[in-house]
Amino acid sequence: MPYSCGIKHFGLFNCNYILPEEEYLDLMGEQQPMRTIFNVEKEQEEKMEQWMADYCENVNEDLAYTSKASIVAQFDSQKDMYALVGGLLAFILAIIGVLNFINTMVTSVVSRKQEFAMMEAVGMTGGQLKSMLCFEGGYYALYTTVCAIILSIIISVTAVKNLGEGFFFFTWKLTVAPVILCIPAIMIVVLFVPVVCYQRIGKISVVERMRRAE
Repeated sequence: MPYSCGIKHFGLFNCNYILPEEEYLDLMGEQQPMRTIFNVEKEQEEKMEQWMADYCENVNEDLAYTSKASIVAQFDSQKDMYALVGGLLAFILAIIGVLNFINTMVTSVVSRKQEFAMMEAVGMTGGQLKSMLCFEGGYYALYTTVCAIILSIIISVTAVKNLGEGFFFFTWKLTVAPVILCIPAIMIVVLFVPVVCYQRIGKISVVERMRRAE
């Protein structure tokens, strides 16, 4: 039985039967239908929606109706809820990841400032050091992207797919587009943070940094 034709409640013995009209009347006797299904042409859906709303509100308030438009509105509400919760969770995880990367890069630069001072003492320029740090940041970004794509595929194929199978309107589709869209933001961070960190320690002279190392 199609979902749209089924009864939207569940009991201890959840069985639905389709009987011919004569068989049903022989078993139950003459009575008014408890539920009626209307098959409406697409161009008449809006007009029928208005008529049903007016009938249930003004003619017989004991009746309730479910239409294609109400199902779509309910679906949109659920979709927005999942998008809000999932987006908020992803945003929190993204902030944690960015802060963790910033902490890693800052710690790396600060702990190696004597090393950088020695490199500058033997002729390495500040621009070359910045390029080296940006290259290291790019390596972190590449490693993070690869791991994120692999983990997202595994989670989507297992957890997300199994969760969605419980909803009749769910259609599973594998995509890594969100991870790819995050790459530009990740690259901005990995290029910006090392440069700023080096500029901060670069204000201290090479001699002073070498003296601190001693």
